[in-house]
Amino acid sequence: MTIAISLVVGDGVVLGTDSATSIVLPGERYHNIYGNAEKTINLVKGLPLGLMTFGLGSLGPLSVASVARILREDLSGLSTSPVVPSLDPSRYTVEEVAGRVKEFFYDEVYRSLYPSDLPADRPFEEEPDPHEPVPEYPALGFVIAGFSAGSYYPEVWTVLIGPDGQCTEPELRVPATTAGVIDFWGQPEALNRLVYGWSRETQDRLIEAGLAPEVANSILVSETKLAHPGMPIQDAIDLVSYLADVTAGYMRFRPGIPTVSAPIDIAVITRFQGFKWVRRKNYYPSHLNPAEAILRQ
Repeated sequence: MTIAISLVVGDGVVLGTDSATSIVLPGERYHNIYGNAEKTINLVKGLPLGLMTFGLGSLGPLSVASVARILREDLSGLSTSPVVPSLDPSRYTVEEVAGRVKEFFYDEVYRSLYPSDLPADRPFEEEPDPHEPVPEYPALGFVIAGFSAGSYYPEVWTVLIGPDGQCTEPELRVPATTAGVIDFWGQPEALNRLVYGWSRETQDRLIEAGLAPEVANSILVSETKLAHPGMPIQDAIDLVSYLADVTAGYMRFRPGIPTVSAPIDIAVITRFQGFKWVRRKNYYPSHLNPAEAILRQ
């Protein structure tokens, strides 16, 4: 599992993800949990665009991060056999990028790996058998954040593949000119409690007790405004780091498997500096690798 956090302020977007990845084999809930997964990607070198991923950690034998780098080659015009068209750096939009994320990851990769009995493949007139178990597919989500060409305001979009095997159209999560917005995906319990003052467990109990969901929400939700549109980027970085650490600590000490863990990767996207790493794990020591090789990662 994952914690993936975006914080939009006036000057840009801060992205933060943890490093845990779970291996689940048939017949056992968890085979192992590794602590060095990459979940934040510089989507196109030189452009103010970033990608976070959560849910399914690999597609076939490749990690989602490796598949994202194949997409980066396509978008950058570096691929000899591109699946999606390259971007025009002077005219692209974040919405266009989100659409290509969906086309590449879902239409081309995900459906080639999980093709059978997807609901969309059934003929229109065919009714599902109520006695037939509904197939459950691995969920996978993407957060696409950054600046459209010529824009001074960041946007955040999502592409979500659900357990029914269906993928949503790209959804605008944070529109341009909107700032001071915290979003998080993956394991939300700790941050739901911290930021919004409610717990899914408490909500479920109130609903079981007879309250309508909207009434339960109105009783429980009490947002603490931790973010402000005018926050300097450094303070936004500190807040995302804190939120990620809270989630990792909560998952470490609560009963069960620690499916969120450090190290935390943090990146910042601004209009003028583009995509910049603030904190990033590297499995190679810099003194053994030339700087230009590291920059290609």
